[in-house]
Amino acid sequence: PVKALTAWQAFLLGALSRAIATLLVFPFIRVRKVLMAQSKGRDEGGSEGGREAVADSAWVTLKATVKEEGVHGLYRGMAPELTRGILSAALMLAIKERIYAINRRMVLRSMEG
Repeated sequence: PVKALTAWQAFLLGALSRAIATLLVFPFIRVRKVLMAQSKGRDEGGSEGGREAVADSAWVTLKATVKEEGVHGLYRGMAPELTRGILSAALMLAIKERIYAINRRMVLRSMEG
């Protein structure tokens, strides 16, 4: 039989998995935010190149950020995102496991009687 996770184990696993995911993805989120801030000042109608221009621009922005601020510049502003993400993922997984355990007990009781 498969043993269900406790709510505490699920909470810790949810927090750890979200922290790892955020560490891996945040540089791209940061680049996207920089590009969005830069595009606010530009005219919306004059863009040429479509997706390739955006991809080149993202790569250029990524390299420029590392050159100007170092690798840690890619993670500037990550603390609020990390805190929010860890708490939401951890709570969601803990609640899911708790609901699963309650439902499992209810089903097993109904099968016995």
